[in-house]
Amino acid sequence: MNKKQAIFCYTIGLLFSFSQVFATEITDLTVIPNGSQLTIDWSALSQEIMDNTNGYAIQWSTEQNDVRIDKFAQQFSSQNSLTLRKASFEINKDYYFRVYSYVLDGRNRVLGNGSKILKWQMDFQDNIETSQIEPNDPVISTVVSTTSSEDEVLATFGALRISKFDTFVDFAWSKPSNLTSNDYDGFAFEVSKHSDLKDPIIEFKVNKTRFRTRLKGLEPNTQYHARGYFYKDRGGEAQLFGGEEIKAFKTIIAIDRDGRTRSSRNIKRIEKYAYFAVSVDGNETSETPTINTTTSLTTTTRNTTVTTPTTMTDIRKRIVTLKAEIKILQKELRTLLKKLRDMYKNN
Repeated sequence: MNKKQAIFCYTIGLLFSFSQVFATEITDLTVIPNGSQLTIDWSALSQEIMDNTNGYAIQWSTEQNDVRIDKFAQQFSSQNSLTLRKASFEINKDYYFRVYSYVLDGRNRVLGNGSKILKWQMDFQDNIETSQIEPNDPVISTVVSTTSSEDEVLATFGALRISKFDTFVDFAWSKPSNLTSNDYDGFAFEVSKHSDLKDPIIEFKVNKTRFRTRLKGLEPNTQYHARGYFYKDRGGEAQLFGGEEIKAFKTIIAIDRDGRTRSSRNIKRIEKYAYFAVSVDGNETSETPTINTTTSLTTTTRNTTVTTPTTMTDIRKRIVTLKAEIKILQKELRTLLKKLRDMYKNN
């Protein structure tokens, strides 16, 4: 068997296996208002089918043409439901939703035959008007490419690192390796006391230059759950994608700030770190360190009325003195520049 024959046989086998796994259409896709959330439900596929897939993929858009099998999905779930923020969707505006099953192929997710397209809109009284639309998929089920096209790129947020304290936590994350700067506009986060992120206590966004954020106003010794996303502004609306793993964390027991114990001194020192911060009460602050601009520069101030040296010995002594002062000034300059870089990095 030559190389072309091998590739042909592999392709036929791959397509045949997909047709077996994804033969069943997903049905009963619905949108249900639930307080500040929207619950997306659909009929569960059989256990036999789910044993051969990695879960469900969910797409939505304000453009019907964006809801196709060759476009990226914003969310992935192992359950036949998904909860989204109602505030992310405008009143009296048409949206298009669709659900698929998918399998992992290396780093790519291959979408299988999905549901019909659900067209819906919501009024001010949370009444939902829906209709079903037949999809217009291309003939070939594509894997999501790694190009920079914003409609094709698929990425997951990755690990959200959390440093836990009593009334605040520090979030840290990494820059995505497979997204270009045009693929996303920043990062978004949800934090809730519920494992399914129902009724989040805060939802906030940060721009793409930040990779650390402090979240303040939490309750000590309390369990929370958080998830990170990428977001892209489309038509004035932030579309979230890439959210996958929900991270659970628990704040530590409250620490008294009286300053008389080691733990008290440590927590007060940590609170002074320069971080961009948000609070569950909705406030956003940019905390910056205080730089003492009146450092030992004053100790090296030269007397401008010094008599100009006239002898060779005096000149050499003066040169040595000036070189020493320059070294001190250079050291202080490097220190201030480092502090300035840290301020920009943390903000």
